[in-house]
Amino acid sequence: AGKFIRKIWKTILHLADLSKSGEDFSNSASEELKIKNHKTLSKVSKEFNDLNFNKAIASLYSFIGDISKIKNDDNINSSVLKETINFLIIMLNPITPHLAEEAWRQTSDKKTLVSEELWPNHDSELVKENQLIIPIQINGKKRSEIKVSSDMDKSELEKLALNTKEIKAIIDDRQVKKIIVVPGRIINIVL
Repeated sequence: AGKFIRKIWKTILHLADLSKSGEDFSNSASEELKIKNHKTLSKVSKEFNDLNFNKAIASLYSFIGDISKIKNDDNINSSVLKETINFLIIMLNPITPHLAEEAWRQTSDKKTLVSEELWPNHDSELVKENQLIIPIQINGKKRSEIKVSSDMDKSELEKLALNTKEIKAIIDDRQVKKIIVVPGRIINIVL
């Protein structure tokens, strides 16, 4: 636990230094970080509400692992970095209140306590998944998977599944009896 706490502290201070550059870059790295911030906030909020504290800590552990890799060369927007720091400190507050208060005092422009801050709301547009990985089964056994847009309809999914290299090789010249498509979940081909 001590090693993890030190990693959190170093990450917060590192991001605070990067955010002081004041440059507002507009790039894909900034957008990806913003999406990651809101997805993690959404996930941790749900886990806390469901009283799944271990899952919340695991989500934070993963988030910290990702944001600790941010370098100066990534040219991330300073406002996104500040949002990342604020979200992280607020999410850490129920778990490590002393660390969160000290980090808040050193990084925030506000003169309040982090425990007095309202829990932030996530942006549901940023949390929504645009791409899904859908497994393809043949006679109930998983044979492949495809990455598709979340708004694809059944006929497009069927065509895509049947044109996948692995599926073509398995089907070969056999007759397809039925294709069961559950959009966003699974495709099952019955031979």
